[in-house]
Amino acid sequence: MKTVVILRGLPGSGKSSVSRLFDHHKYVSMDEFWTKDGEPYKFDYARLAEAIQWTHDRFIAALAAPRDGLIVVDNVGYLKEHFKFFIEAAKARGAVVHIVHIERPLDELTSHHDVPSEKILEMAAKWEPIK
Repeated sequence: MKTVVILRGLPGSGKSSVSRLFDHHKYVSMDEFWTKDGEPYKFDYARLAEAIQWTHDRFIAALAAPRDGLIVVDNVGYLKEHFKFFIEAAKARGAVVHIVHIERPLDELTSHHDVPSEKILEMAAKWEPIK
């Protein structure tokens, strides 16, 4: 059986760092789209839809792999719609889903992707809890 761990947190909360604590897993992150081909991280809003589709395709491929295992997703955020696809796709394929909230105090967030502090505060204000 496959297990999916969705790491949820604001930019700079440590999702990618926490993902490295898991052994022998398939890693799915939109960050890889922005850094593929060895290029430095560069977000391009005009390519966001392409990046989302690329990430979804990688996730489906990981779910379709013949062996059981762990899939860690770390590119999800403050709105439930950001991880709804992953939950629905995983459950439709019989995977167990866990959502892990990665939290740090706002003044300790260390985004490596140049997300402005104002944008992070806006995301925090819009955070949707899971009920």
